[in-house]
Amino acid sequence: MAKHENLLLVRMLRYQGQLADSDLQVVLSHAERARDHQELLKQLGQLGIVDDDWIERAGRYLRAKSRSCRGLGEDLGRFDRSFGQVALSKGWIELSQLEAALLEQERLRRTNLSFRLGEILVRLGSLGVDQVRDILRQQGYEVMKCRSCDLVLAFGAEELCPTCEGALEPTEFLDIVRSDVSSRA
Repeated sequence: MAKHENLLLVRMLRYQGQLADSDLQVVLSHAERARDHQELLKQLGQLGIVDDDWIERAGRYLRAKSRSCRGLGEDLGRFDRSFGQVALSKGWIELSQLEAALLEQERLRRTNLSFRLGEILVRLGSLGVDQVRDILRQQGYEVMKCRSCDLVLAFGAEELCPTCEGALEPTEFLDIVRSDVSSRA
């Protein structure tokens, strides 16, 4: 849970404009090494990245989030784990690679381009196509291609293309994939 909380802190810093691009790698490095969010907050305070008020607010937020998550258990089940969580748990990517891919995904969305996290991780060289397929399979999805319109999709048990209702078949290639699943990190 500590790595998840540390990553959440980094995302909070980015979202609230507290973290400059030039500090991102340093902060990610500290996030990977810190035992828990309190240690990370202390280190960020010593670096002058956050002030005492921000540390207090972030601590309260994370404590409340932790209380709300108690009782859910560590094993979330194969369908409840996000793509990024699965890749991290398999040891295929590091926390810094996931954060870089999420930031790239956010940057692309601001330019009206929608790419799945797996596609971005492949493009960045952090994952291979076979690893993306394995994660999707673990989540209950398969990359399929429509015979009629050549649309490539990530779907579960569907047999027809949602665009043209053509037959779907497995594909060897991971082109730009449209998915029926919302992009989760």
